[in-house]
Amino acid sequence: MKTLIVGIDVSQAHNDVGALTETGEVVDRPRRFANDRLGFEEFTAWTADVLGASEYERVQIGGEATAGYIGFIPFGSYKHWMRSTGCRLRST
Repeated sequence: MKTLIVGIDVSQAHNDVGALTETGEVVDRPRRFANDRLGFEEFTAWTADVLGASEYERVQIGGEATAGYIGFIPFGSYKHWMRSTGCRLRST
């Protein structure tokens, strides 16, 4: 099963996101989404589009928030969306 890897760097104003293959090849250009409700909706739509346009069967999402910024979107929204799309969640 091929896995798409999505990394999120969370900051107070925005989230920088990138998508890579398991071998580190860039799948789509890095994107920046606002750290608010609209940005969250754009992120989820972008992730679905990237998955739909590729041969990947699953997505692994990793996030990093140095200062703990979750902004206007509670982290629970990300977890709820990931679970609703069949993602398994694991904390490290």
